[in-house]
Amino acid sequence: MERVINLNWETTEEVNSSYFEIERSNDGSEFSILGKVNAKGSSQGSVLYHFPDVAPVKGISYYRLKQVDLDGTINRSRIVSVTFDENLPLFELLGNPSAGDKIHFLFKNLDKQDLRLFDLAGKAIPFSLSAKGSECHLKPSHKLETGVYILAVKFKGASMSRKIIIP
Repeated sequence: MERVINLNWETTEEVNSSYFEIERSNDGSEFSILGKVNAKGSSQGSVLYHFPDVAPVKGISYYRLKQVDLDGTINRSRIVSVTFDENLPLFELLGNPSAGDKIHFLFKNLDKQDLRLFDLAGKAIPFSLSAKGSECHLKPSHKLETGVYILAVKFKGASMSRKIIIP
C-alpha cells in the first residue's frame, strides 16, 4: 500500500521567489519544516510544484507553505488539513482547471470500473485511463470543449463527484 501524501500547488505569477518550505503540524499550531522546494524565481504564467510527504502521520495532519523571496520576504499559505488512513478512499483532482485533453487525479481504494465522465447535460463521455499507483490520467475520446464536466465514481451505494473546469 502506498504511504505518501502528495502535496501539489500552483503559482500564477512569481517575482524574485527563492524557495518554498513545506511545513507540517499535528495540531494546526506548532509547525515543523518537512522539506524545501526551489522556486522558479520569476514567471509570468502558471508554475506547478510538487512535494511528497513520504512519512505521513496517521490521522489528521496540517500543512502550509512558507514562500521565501530573494530579499528575505516571507509569505505563508493558508493551512490545509489532510486525514491519512491507508484504507480510506482517495479521489482528488490535480491540475483543475484542465486543458481538456487529459485529466490528472489521485484515485485509491475505489473501483476504476465505476468511474464515469459526464457533461452537464448528463451525457457520458468515453475515455481511456492509465494509472501508476494512485495517480491516474484520464484521456477523453475527444478534447473537451470549454465548460464544466463531472467526474464521478460510485462508492458503497453513493456517488462521489468532482467538477472539472475547461477554460
